[in-house]
Amino acid sequence: MSERDDHPEPGPAVPGLGPGARLRGARLDGAALAGASLAGVDLAGASLTGAVLRGADLSGSNLEAAQLGECDLTGADLRGARLCRCTIAATCLRGADLSGADLSGANLSGADLAGARLVAVRLVGADLSGANLTEACLVGADLSGANLMGADLTGAAASAAILARTDMGAASGRLGDFSEADFSGARAVDASFERATLARAILKGLKAPRAILEFADLREATLEGCDLSDANLVGADLSGARATGCDLRRADLYWASVATFSHAECHLEGARFPETREIAFGPRGVSPPAIRPQSLHRTPATAAERARLLKAAARGVPPCD
Repeated sequence: MSERDDHPEPGPAVPGLGPGARLRGARLDGAALAGASLAGVDLAGASLTGAVLRGADLSGSNLEAAQLGECDLTGADLRGARLCRCTIAATCLRGADLSGADLSGANLSGADLAGARLVAVRLVGADLSGANLTEACLVGADLSGANLMGADLTGAAASAAILARTDMGAASGRLGDFSEADFSGARAVDASFERATLARAILKGLKAPRAILEFADLREATLEGCDLSDANLVGADLSGARATGCDLRRADLYWASVATFSHAECHLEGARFPETREIAFGPRGVSPPAIRPQSLHRTPATAAERARLLKAAARGVPPCD
């Protein structure tokens, strides 16, 4: 079977393993379970290190505290699964569907989640350091307190996600959709949100010195007590944004849209703002040519698009204790 096969052939049968089976604490390291039907299985505390579960159906399963390190879960169905405190480090989850799953406290460091569907997933306190989340869908996900240091969220869709108290140091959110996301108390030192949209995002207490927000969308964002010192905001759209008590020292806002950007009690020493240009010479009565700026940032998801994704992900799975 090729790696591109979307419908893998089921692997050899494992005795006692099937939909709804109870195999708590079982040792299934290296098991060949590609395409297996394991919906609702109870594998809490089981060890499946290195197992091949490509395209397997694990929806509604209980994998709490299971060992899934270095597994192949490409395209697997994990909707509504319980994966709390699970070890999934260095595992391939490309294109997998984890919508509505609970991965609170899970170790996903170095995991490959490119293109994965993580709508309304719980990743509270999870370790996603160095994870690949390019083009992943994290709409409505709860990542409170998660470790995202060095993670790659290029092109990710995380509209209305909760990123409060996360550590996104040196992470990349380039061209991502973080519209209406909550970054309260988060750290994003040296992080990049180049050309990303953070429209209407909550940035209270965000610590992001030296962050790159070049040509980013910050329309109507709420900035309170933020540290954006030495940040690159060149070309950013701050229309309707409000900053209170923020540190913008030495921040570069050249070419930024700041006509309706309001700020109060902010530190602006050394900050660079757009220059006002006027025609010095020219025929009487001639006005400057109308310039219509072209947006270079990602377009934020609409409320209807978010609602449709969240409705599809709602399965009523109880969260882990």
